[in-house]
Amino acid sequence: MVTARDRVGTLLEILEAFVKQGINVRQIENRPVPSDESAAQSHVRFFLEVTGHCNDDNLKTALDEVVSDGDAIKILGSYPASNWAE
Repeated sequence: MVTARDRVGTLLEILEAFVKQGINVRQIENRPVPSDESAAQSHVRFFLEVTGHCNDDNLKTALDEVVSDGDAIKILGSYPASNWAE
């Protein structure tokens, strides 16, 4: 789950981090993040299903890049699978 500033290009920037590492994003869902009137900027939440395990080096690198752009990540589950059908 990625929580990011809601602006033009946010999803593209997130997806580029995965593309650079050769990671297949299998599913994307998005939800608005409720905000109060004092918030300077609105946010959006993306739920991503990707191929790979959170301990894979290339996935760690992609996640680190997303976080370095100022977005927050929470891993909701990571399940090893030896034979993904691509």
